[in-house]
Amino acid sequence: MKIQEKKVKAQTGFLKGAGFAAALALSLVFLFACGAGETAVSSPTVAPAATKMQMVSPEPSAAIKPAPTAHKPSVLANEPVFEDEWAQILVNPSHVLPEDFNVDLSDFEGGQVDARILAICEAMFADAKEDGVELILVDAYRSRERQSELFSKKVESYLEDGYGREEAETKAATITARPDTSEHQTGLALDIVSPAHTSRDSGFDETMAFKWLYDNADSYGFILRYPKNKTADTGVVYEPWHWRYVGAAAAAEIRESGECMEEYLGAAG
Repeated sequence: MKIQEKKVKAQTGFLKGAGFAAALALSLVFLFACGAGETAVSSPTVAPAATKMQMVSPEPSAAIKPAPTAHKPSVLANEPVFEDEWAQILVNPSHVLPEDFNVDLSDFEGGQVDARILAICEAMFADAKEDGVELILVDAYRSRERQSELFSKKVESYLEDGYGREEAETKAATITARPDTSEHQTGLALDIVSPAHTSRDSGFDETMAFKWLYDNADSYGFILRYPKNKTADTGVVYEPWHWRYVGAAAAAEIRESGECMEEYLGAAG
C-alpha cells in the first residue's frame, strides 16, 4: 500500500505542476506503455510448431546403410594398396612367371609370404583361432629351385610306376606345378591344414578348418584356387587346402560367380 500511495501522490503532484493538456497526453502515453507491457507479459509464449523433420529422426538412406553380410568384415577396408593388380597375377601352365620375377618376403607361421599380405595372413589366422578354429600353414612361398625339386620328385614317382617320361610329366604337373608355373613362387599362395587333418588331400574339406575358410577367406582376399570340377580350366586337380590371395574385391566376385580364377580373368580354355 505504501508503494502504491507514493505512486499516486507522485502522479497527482506532477498533474498539478503542469498544464492539463500536457498531463493528459503524458498519461495516455503512460497507459499505452503499461498496457503493452501487460500484454507482452500476460500473453503465453507460443513456440513454433514442431515440424515432422524435427520430431521424427529420419531413417538413413539405403545408400548409406551398411550391407548385411554373413562373413567377417573385410580387413582390407582401410588397405586400398592391397587391391592392386599385382594380386591377380595369373600363374599356370600357359601363364609362366617371367625369368626376372622376384618378390619381397616376410616370415609367417614357419614359412614366407609376399610382404604385402603379411598383415592379412596374420589377421585371418588370428580370427580363425578366435572362432575356435586352428589353421596350420604347411607351405607358402617356394623358390624356383625348390619348385624344380618337387616337380622332379613327382615325375620320378610316376616313372617308377611305369609311365613314360612325357606322360609322367603331364600327370605330375596336375599335382605339382612345373617351375615358373607355380603360384607358390609368387608368395601369394598358402597350403593350409588343421590339427584334425594334416594331410593335403580331399579329406581336408570335411574339417572345420576348411568350412571356416570356405565361409570367410574371401573377406581376407583369399579364394579356393583349385575348386572341384574346374580341372579343365585350371589344369590342377581339386585342392581344398590351397588358398590364393587375389584381393578382397576380386575374391568376393569370384566367390559370388562360382568361377575359378582363369574364368574370372577370361583366360579359361
